Amino acid sequence: MFLKFSKSDILNSSLVYPETGGLGYTILTRSHFIRDGNKDADTESEGNGETRRTLIFNKLGETIAEIGWKGRQPIEIVIGQEKITGAKGMFGCSNAILSCVVLTRVSNHF
Repeated sequence: MFLKFSKSDILNSSLVYPETGGLGYTILTRSHFIRDGNKDADTESEGNGETRRTLIFNKLGETIAEIGWKGRQPIEIVIGQEKITGAKGMFGCSNAILSCVVLTRVSNHF
């Protein structure tokens, strides 16, 4: 199954079937800022307090996956009922440990 992004912003785009243009999935990412109690509103966005959540919806609008971000690093991935914590280690390094049981369940889910 091949899908393509409908926009260049891959964190806020649809995945469509190239042959038909039909909707496969929708990706939506929103930012949230965590207020540090020691900072006032003018300095709230300084530092690495930004968190984001990416939601992936199927064509029926049901959430099938979520990615939690801290800055640009993924910190949690949820696919179906399976949660992968410590996701930061999966990207940009070679020491990530991922259970093949989780991967098998995820691939069988879809």
